[in-house]
Amino acid sequence: MFCLFLTAISLDQRFTWLLEEHRRLIVDKGWTARAAHSRASASVVAMFLGMCTAWVLLINLMPTVSLTEVFQTVLDVTGADPGGLRTRVFANPLSTLVHNLGVMGGVVALCFVYRSHGAVLVLAWNASSWVVTLSTLTRGASEGAALSGWTFVVAAAAAIVPHLVLELAGYVLAALAAIFASKALTRYDWADPVIRDVFRSFTLLMTMSAITLAAAAVVEAALPALVFGQMWGGPP
Repeated sequence: MFCLFLTAISLDQRFTWLLEEHRRLIVDKGWTARAAHSRASASVVAMFLGMCTAWVLLINLMPTVSLTEVFQTVLDVTGADPGGLRTRVFANPLSTLVHNLGVMGGVVALCFVYRSHGAVLVLAWNASSWVVTLSTLTRGASEGAALSGWTFVVAAAAAIVPHLVLELAGYVLAALAAIFASKALTRYDWADPVIRDVFRSFTLLMTMSAITLAAAAVVEAALPALVFGQMWGGPP
């Protein structure tokens, strides 16, 4: 867990620079809020993918036993069992959406208080938990499947990664909304016209976040069952 805080500290300045770039694009260069939000979101996702790459390189050097021992806390939180893809239960869209919205609320609260540091901490936790969970679930899970080796890993990733990417995008949008609102409330008076603009941006970002998380819930309920049904000859 300590390495997550170190990651957040090391990338905090970079994330702050991305937020400043977002402000310059709107104020100095006249970009629309939607275009600036899209660019900022893409930059944050790129940062997240870099974190994931580092975790993938680390975990590929570790045997399964060491993986489950070192990252037991992560596995307990995510509820992942080694080789558990075949018996993994992917919930219905409604319950998944409720869970996603709850996580979104936590992200908003954390980023509203801690701003960029809170956002980077969220990214670091998700990068580690997603990579550790996927690695744990796929190792040894190919037994009885129609595919094996890297072919199985690619197919499993195709089933699981899409809804994770959508969830990430939703959480990033919510984090940006919270940070913008937090900075505006401490920088401007309530009567300042800028507050109205920030509120509109906050509403837009939160709406986009909710829609993205709803899409993630639908994909999570449908895609894994479809792919794993083909791999094992029936629902997982």
